[in-house]
Amino acid sequence: TTTGPSAGTGNGLKVSLAADSPNNVALVQGQAIGSLAKFTFANPTSADIKVTNLAFKRIGVSNDATLANVYLYSGTTRLTDSAGVSNSAFNFNDSTGLFTVPAGQTYTVSILADIAGSTSGQQIGAQLTAVTSSGTLDSSVTLPVNGYTQTVSAATLATVDFAASTLPAENTSLTPQNDFTVWTNTVTIGTRAVTLKSFQLQNIGSIAATDVTNLRLYVDGVQTGGSASLKNNIVSWDLSAAPLRLETGGRVIKVVGDIVGG
Repeated sequence: TTTGPSAGTGNGLKVSLAADSPNNVALVQGQAIGSLAKFTFANPTSADIKVTNLAFKRIGVSNDATLANVYLYSGTTRLTDSAGVSNSAFNFNDSTGLFTVPAGQTYTVSILADIAGSTSGQQIGAQLTAVTSSGTLDSSVTLPVNGYTQTVSAATLATVDFAASTLPAENTSLTPQNDFTVWTNTVTIGTRAVTLKSFQLQNIGSIAATDVTNLRLYVDGVQTGGSASLKNNIVSWDLSAAPLRLETGGRVIKVVGDIVGG
């Protein structure tokens, strides 16, 4: 998330543990995207700063295998593919920029991870060990920056099971048209109802971001969220302000859009 203009004064990029970083939060073994830590980057300069690499270390009484996948998020938007943990270390790298901290503003990222099963009782957290960016770090920054540790517990989780295959099938001769279903899947909700807070798709084809417009998200035939567009081959919907309740059973999720080029 980006805020401003209270990034403070200084000569370079500042980084700190976010004020609302999770502190001794109960994670659940087997859960997806459990929150480990949040870090805030402040840019007091007059030029945007692009962050291209972040290195982290797993901390706490835990094992590397406890973190099945680790992701970098901004709010409800996933910024990266999953990272693996080796010898307690993991990192995210993108030469074009993981994210940009606008001039005079701040940007907060979260470390989220899938928690392996049979890990109840472990304590786990994340420590920021290195930053690579288009600007220099402020002299006041001391690395590493430690997050708090969270405790893994045992509980019966609700389940969200996406079908192995999606529709539509491959089509190499598609003509421009409106309201074309670009993605659909039947998702099975088990144990109890869940809430849908965000949804994100990635374009893995060769089309340009402007070739498909007016992308809309539907659940069981009802549109949720507004119209969206591809940005860096990602389209996402942030529903956190009004999460959608998904009852148990099969829920049909689809995304439609207008094909105007490609």
